[in-house]
Amino acid sequence: MTTQQPKAPSSSSSSSSSSCNVVGDVACCDTWRNVKPPLSESTLRTIESFGFDRMTPVQAQTIPLFLSHKDCVVESPTGSGKTLAYRIPTSDLILATQQQRASASSSHGGDGGGNEISPTRELATQVHSIAEKFTTQQQQDQEPDNKKTKKSHFSTLLLVGGARSVEADIAAINKLSSTVAVLVIGTPGRLLETLENASSSSTSSSSKRDSSVQQKAKWNIKTTEVLVLE
Repeated sequence: MTTQQPKAPSSSSSSSSSSCNVVGDVACCDTWRNVKPPLSESTLRTIESFGFDRMTPVQAQTIPLFLSHKDCVVESPTGSGKTLAYRIPTSDLILATQQQRASASSSHGGDGGGNEISPTRELATQVHSIAEKFTTQQQQDQEPDNKKTKKSHFSTLLLVGGARSVEADIAAINKLSSTVAVLVIGTPGRLLETLENASSSSTSSSSKRDSSVQQKAKWNIKTTEVLVLE
């Protein structure tokens, strides 16, 4: 894939194909329904619940590249909307993969999910809470036709220290990944610890871990659809 660095358009530029107007202290660009490639209806409904009518410059420049499977390096100040600049395309790419597999009656379990690495526990927790809003909307959209679309959504999982044991994290991964893709959000240390424990074989009979977690996690990091480094 090609790595591109989005550059936020100037609010004073009139030659840009998507006009950006300053509203308060934030430059607002085109509407969400004009994004190319287009966003899913589920994602659009989630954005509407946030009350955001238009994209900020970093979102207008990043989201189309991300949705086109480009590697993106994004630098933008606090308050510019960069969290949604990757949250929105991440959700849509994973959702699209799940829908394709569901329509093809493919049973790949936790394949096609995503991994997001946050530098601190606080940021990971905040990002995870936003991600849950997207997955909640997806599940609500599928409720009327649950039998046909039971695998066309994904779940989120937060991996940070102090929340629960590594064994419990592995058990949660196994439970979720057995049926749907999982977007794993966590800190570097906890993600590494979980991966190491999940991939190590348990041969000691004196181990205190329950047998249900003495196995490799079903979370397949090699089939990750999206990787985000914050």
